[in-house]
Amino acid sequence: YNGSARPVTAATTPPGLATSITYNGSSFAPTNAGSYPVLATVSDANYEGSATNTLTISKASTTISTPPSASPIRAGQSLASSFLSGGTASVAGAFAFSSPGAVPELGTSPQAVTFTPADFANYLTASTFASVTVGGVENPTGDADGDGVPNLLEHALAEFPSPSTGPSSAT
Repeated sequence: YNGSARPVTAATTPPGLATSITYNGSSFAPTNAGSYPVLATVSDANYEGSATNTLTISKASTTISTPPSASPIRAGQSLASSFLSGGTASVAGAFAFSSPGAVPELGTSPQAVTFTPADFANYLTASTFASVTVGGVENPTGDADGDGVPNLLEHALAEFPSPSTGPSSAT
């Protein structure tokens, strides 16, 4: 696939006879990737004959020039909890984790990412890797911000604990 029509030519014996060529019944040469039955028919009052074959237009390759970045996740979370951003490919499309249900171990590791082109009919998917950082689990019974309310309760109340803020004290 290159975005242009892909006409075929026919050779005749004797050389140079006029021919008509159809692609799956149309006189227009196809542009998109796929397989097309081709029929060439001699168009000459003194000769007759025809031939058939198949024209195959392969999908074009997709090139990834910059892999996407992945947001960090916490231990026990699957890759579906990480968000991919950025990344550059030769055509429009989207990046996604190849195995979104995978649960990576603590630390930073490369995870397989698949790029799916918007024009999937004419372009191949491509693969790359994104580094995913998996952090430790917060102690659910601890009190990260020192306000006297356990982390688990703060999460339930949607008041996420922050170790950077401590209890306020009046002076």
